[in-house]
Amino acid sequence: MLRTPEATDRESDVMDALFGILGVEDEGALTEDAPATEAPLSDAPWVLSIEDDDHVALALKLRLDEVGVELVRVAAGADGYRRAFLDAPRAILLDYELPQGNGDYVLRRLKETPATRDIPVICLTGRREGSIERQMRGLGADEFLTKPFNWRRLWECLRPRLEQCAAID
Repeated sequence: MLRTPEATDRESDVMDALFGILGVEDEGALTEDAPATEAPLSDAPWVLSIEDDDHVALALKLRLDEVGVELVRVAAGADGYRRAFLDAPRAILLDYELPQGNGDYVLRRLKETPATRDIPVICLTGRREGSIERQMRGLGADEFLTKPFNWRRLWECLRPRLEQCAAID
């Protein structure tokens, strides 16, 4: 069962304080290396992050842990596509600029492949050009958010997609 952000206010306050001490915006990135997780470690719903920035990946992991969602991260585009194809995550958080295949290439492959076509994809990128947003939405992105990301906005986009997938299971 997914926990709501309201149910973890105390933990969130601690996390916000930690971000403040580290000099990072509440919804930004951390300054420590993020571990690359090989596989989901529990029965919790999991999200695939295709993200080459260690700080962003760690911030995502910490925030998703707060609400009972596990994050599996890969740093390269081609690896992200393969991981999604093999393990079918509940949703994908996709960066645009990646080694071994930019986000547009990865998204195109995901949406062309029957096994991955219906996985919700949220683009989470530092690129702010309207042309990139239009391109990614045209390729099938469900949402397009820019970094530094706002946690509440990201959760508002991600939560219904996780709940919808849980209802199907």
